[in-house]
Amino acid sequence: MKIQRVSIPGSEPQARPQERWVSDADPSSVITATIMLRRHSSNAEEMLSGHYHPASREEAEKAIAANPQDLAAVRRFAGDHGMKIVEEDPASRRVSVEATAKQMEDAFGVRIGTVEDAAGSRCLTYKGGISMPSELSGVVVAVLGLDQRPAARHAEWSQ
Repeated sequence: MKIQRVSIPGSEPQARPQERWVSDADPSSVITATIMLRRHSSNAEEMLSGHYHPASREEAEKAIAANPQDLAAVRRFAGDHGMKIVEEDPASRRVSVEATAKQMEDAFGVRIGTVEDAAGSRCLTYKGGISMPSELSGVVVAVLGLDQRPAARHAEWSQ
């Protein structure tokens, strides 16, 4: 039976000028990634906008934390793909996992490899949009760590 998969919107890595794919990742190399989950409560948006006032700090934390059922679904997903859960933080809605490049590719539906920029710097990244089994649609909002290219560069100052 083929598993229905859904893409995480905006997960396609952006191509950069002067960058080329050098090689596929060693399938046995170990990668750590962070799975970000949606907020638990529908009141979270109201609370963050200032229109909702929970009675206590505990209620506020619960409103923005991960849903326990969502965490359980991500744990099952990780286990099904041979991933080791390194850290789980319901308050920040993060689950950090560790697995081989091959396991990450199979789990997230991407191709992982190394790119090189014009200066010769090499970084891990992936091709394709990240996808998940359909039962995690909307539950997982991002997967971080599969693209390890620098997010910012130093400006060249001329005088």
